[in-house]
Amino acid sequence: MPSIPHFKVAWNDADALLDDNELEGFDALFIDTPPSIETQPAAFKALLGKADLIVVPTRATFDDAESVAPFLKHLRDEKRPAVAVLNFVKPRVNINAVKSFLIDAGELCPVEVADRTDYARAGAKGLGLVDVPGHAGSEEMRAVWSFVRAKVLGRDAERGVKHVATA
Repeated sequence: MPSIPHFKVAWNDADALLDDNELEGFDALFIDTPPSIETQPAAFKALLGKADLIVVPTRATFDDAESVAPFLKHLRDEKRPAVAVLNFVKPRVNINAVKSFLIDAGELCPVEVADRTDYARAGAKGLGLVDVPGHAGSEEMRAVWSFVRAKVLGRDAERGVKHVATA
């Protein structure tokens, strides 16, 4: 497996990612932000302003959707490309009302990520479910990646993004 460089940056220095030539040459940079984004508004605004796509994960509950919807509406009003991804989706639970609520706030990824204990089991070994051949969770994550890749790079983009980093 190719290694993925990771740049650990203190949240109050997050905007430094935008000024560093160290990130040149990467096809994709994933920035995982803490839930307390409001504590560093300037850095967060700078990151949002440069993002090609903002992926907002949310659980399929009204509590979570009501928390995420104002952020999605803000991104829409600011004309920032964003999509919500439903995760921890329980089997046999009707989530159409939550989906409708989120669609009113912004774009919703057509792929849902199921609630699987196997994510934690794989994570404990430093793996993701994409590393487990034939696992249904692997196909979900590949489908989410296919959607995100098409949103960022276009439908006709090369099948694989080769140079990825995380921060």
